[in-house]
Order: sequence, then structure tokens, then C-alpha cells
Amino acid sequence: MKKSHDNLTEMMSLMFDLRRLMWQHKLKRCSPDPREWARMQTLRYVAEMGEPTMQDIARYLRITAPSATSIIDHLETVGLLSRYRAGGDRRVVRVRITKKGEKSLATYRDRAIDTMKEVFAVLPDSDVAELGRILKRLHDTHRA
Repeated sequence: MKKSHDNLTEMMSLMFDLRRLMWQHKLKRCSPDPREWARMQTLRYVAEMGEPTMQDIARYLRITAPSATSIIDHLETVGLLSRYRAGGDRRVVRVRITKKGEKSLATYRDRAIDTMKEVFAVLPDSDVAELGRILKRLHDTHRA
């Protein structure tokens, strides 16, 4: 089944706009920081992967190594992550989440879930479940 150009264009626009609306909705309850998303995704990735390298983090976020270093520098300065040299190779730096980082990530997740509940409250549970199923299929199919 070939997807029409118009349908895909509309879906692209809707996805972008929904993300923007959800971000605006979330900001009503907390102080805005446009870098928060990248920081929290970094914390989430480190928590899930255990002790990834700096290069792993850059690849995951699809950013340059210097940009990843900037994010890690900030998260380390505020005590959410720590770095250490791995094994005999001084060039390999691994990152681990701290207890404070775990708490911060849990708080962020709770706020994000509250936002998602409010945004999706206008839909029946069956629609939310179907959207989740579709997003998971797309994710699993295109995951690198």
C-alpha cells in the first residue's frame, strides 16, 4: 500500500505540532529549559545501558562528541553523572548515573507521565493503546 504524499505531509506536520503542544503544556508546570530534554535523555540512556562510553552517548543522541561532552560536563557538575577511565586505555571514558541522577530522572519521568496523561485524556483508552502499538512497531522496525 503506497502512502500518499499528502497524508505523509500531514502526519509530519501533526507530529511536529503535537510535540510542540506537549512541550508548551509541560512548561506551564515547570521552569522552561530547552536543554532539559537532551539532559534527561542522556540520564535515561546511561541508566538503561549501565556505564556507556562518551562515544556511545554521542552516537545515541546523534550529536558530535564535543556536544555530548558539554552535556556530560553539566550533568557531572550538578552531580547527576560521574565519569571514570575504563581499564588500561586512558582514552576510554565511561559514564555512570549517581543516586542524585536516579532521583532526578524519576522526577522527570513522573512529570512527563503526568503530561502524557493530560494530553491523551481526550482519547479513549483503545486509541491510546493503538497509538502505542503503532509507535512501538515503527520504533522496533527502524531501530538501528
